[in-house]
Amino acid sequence: MRDQRRRHGPGGASEINFATDKEPRFFSHDKHRRGVEWYHGSFPRRPGVKIDGSTTYAEAWMDRSATSARRIHEYNPDARIVYCVRSPLARAVSEWQEYGHQLRLGNPSIARIPGMDAYGDLDADLRRMPGFLGTSNYWQRLTPYRERFPDERIHVVFQEDWRRAPQEVLAGLLQFIGVDDAWPCPSADAEVNDRWLKAKPRLLLNLMLRMPGYRRISTMVPDAARPMLRRVLKRRPVDATAVSPDVVAYAWESLHEDIDRFLRWAGRDVGLWGRGAYR
Repeated sequence: MRDQRRRHGPGGASEINFATDKEPRFFSHDKHRRGVEWYHGSFPRRPGVKIDGSTTYAEAWMDRSATSARRIHEYNPDARIVYCVRSPLARAVSEWQEYGHQLRLGNPSIARIPGMDAYGDLDADLRRMPGFLGTSNYWQRLTPYRERFPDERIHVVFQEDWRRAPQEVLAGLLQFIGVDDAWPCPSADAEVNDRWLKAKPRLLLNLMLRMPGYRRISTMVPDAARPMLRRVLKRRPVDATAVSPDVVAYAWESLHEDIDRFLRWAGRDVGLWGRGAYR
């Protein structure tokens, strides 16, 4: 979500200001009760475009997408919305792994979701907990925003395009949010999210986590050694290939009508995420 309250001249903005915490979750969570002054304090106090990268604003859990759309519009009806999407089943599996990681860290906002338990079996959880696949119902998640914001204020970024031409996609995104060409673009293809970081721990790591002083000792491990240690102490990260054929079929039946409608609206081939791509 981009805050466009500050107007810019023909050259656009020269600064991008991200929230100190990349995902403030202000409009989707109880933090909203703290008021807009608290929210404004989450950003650097300097002129420029303000970026709130909270993925929870498009979640099915606890109807957060509808709540967020309403609150964002009340806060700033001129906001611009950037919606990032990927293969629906791959996104659901990634979220399942992320939520398991957050539960292990004791994240209270995840634990508060009724029935949330991402420690279980992947196939069973995708069937049992509708929010995992429901957040991939992209048309449903987008509808509350389209009811409040015109389509020209909604920009969709497809992960497939990002992988193919990251600098081109980034340039289009910067143009959409009103940043001029003078803004120094970082490398768009840099890897900043290690999949192994959120993988399930093995028994040895579980035991180590209970040892007094483990957290302090772990900070002394050289950065160069961390990738190797993660592969020894953690289970291999999961992806959509870990989903059984029966659940792939279940996901397809649950999602494809919604996804086809979304892709048609976005001007994309409805075969982009065909049944085979759900793997």
